[in-house]
Amino acid sequence: MPNRTIDDVIAYLEKREVEHLVHFTRVSNLPRIIQEGIVPRGKLESERSEVRYFDELRLDQHRERSCFSVSFPNLLMMYKYSKEIEESKEDDGICILFIPVGDLKKIAKLGRIYFYHTNAANAIFKKSSESVSVDGEDIEDLFRDEMSTKQGRTVNRTDDGIPCFLTTDPQAEVQIDATVPFDLVKFVSVKDIELKLKVEELLHRQAKRCYVYQAWKVKGERAYNVFGYPKCWHNWYGQDKNGE
Repeated sequence: MPNRTIDDVIAYLEKREVEHLVHFTRVSNLPRIIQEGIVPRGKLESERSEVRYFDELRLDQHRERSCFSVSFPNLLMMYKYSKEIEESKEDDGICILFIPVGDLKKIAKLGRIYFYHTNAANAIFKKSSESVSVDGEDIEDLFRDEMSTKQGRTVNRTDDGIPCFLTTDPQAEVQIDATVPFDLVKFVSVKDIELKLKVEELLHRQAKRCYVYQAWKVKGERAYNVFGYPKCWHNWYGQDKNGE
């Protein structure tokens, strides 16, 4: 749809019952995020900020943007990083931040918004034949009726039972080339009660009101626990996590 406005994008997402953009990070990064917002990697690096990144290489080469997903975290990457934290015995964990899709209107005033139907590091985006949806011009691409995995498996939304609010590919991305204020975060989710108490204390110390859920379930359904693997995406499991 040419000349689509951000209001059109929001309306489309809401029609699909999408409620939130989702961003995951280390709990240890949360104090800075509470103070400064979700800041793009490039800006943090230029300031020599002491922030710990999951994707050290940032293979998509877009350090000027922060990464989000639609309704549900990028489970293939999040699970990998969660396991790394557990195995390292670090006093840390994963926290997931949820931003209402209606706030895309505020975000659009801060910077450009890029929508990718699969992992932004995928080599297809380096080819002129594959376009990126900028500011939601072709947001329907994130919900394609059918896609293929690298292993040659066919993913079909109807056959696989993918609900309207989930993207066809669990690694579909939304990237934003601006700092997203923490005040736009509606709530946070963590995996267990210990992390819940830790995050609540962080928020209390910085006088921020933001509810913390233990293992949030999208639409209140157990099948969509954000720390689990929705069965509807089973054809993607085993897919390379960096998109290459």
